[in-house]
Amino acid sequence: MNRSLTRPGIEYHPLYFSDLEEAVIWLESKAELGGDLVECVEEAVSRIRRNPLAFRIDRKMDARRCLVRRFPYVLYFDYDRALNRVFVYVLAHASRKPAFWKDRMNQD
Repeated sequence: MNRSLTRPGIEYHPLYFSDLEEAVIWLESKAELGGDLVECVEEAVSRIRRNPLAFRIDRKMDARRCLVRRFPYVLYFDYDRALNRVFVYVLAHASRKPAFWKDRMNQD
């Protein structure tokens, strides 16, 4: 199969799942929207896998970014074209300073 026609594999930083869990717990405690967030994050990951190069590189973060619809969250990721692989670093609140996760980029 032509590699350019296949969807890229996806890998997550080990702390990504903690990010998601923390956001879900917080949203559930405030408005019972944790399940909705999970659906929207899954949809964002699907968009990334369909066309990872469609997302701009955030020069400040040195990673691509995908906004999560309906929620103020962003997925930061890299795409390795040679390996046809997406690596998601973090699910971050859009207004949170990136210092809390920036060091993850050197650990993949």
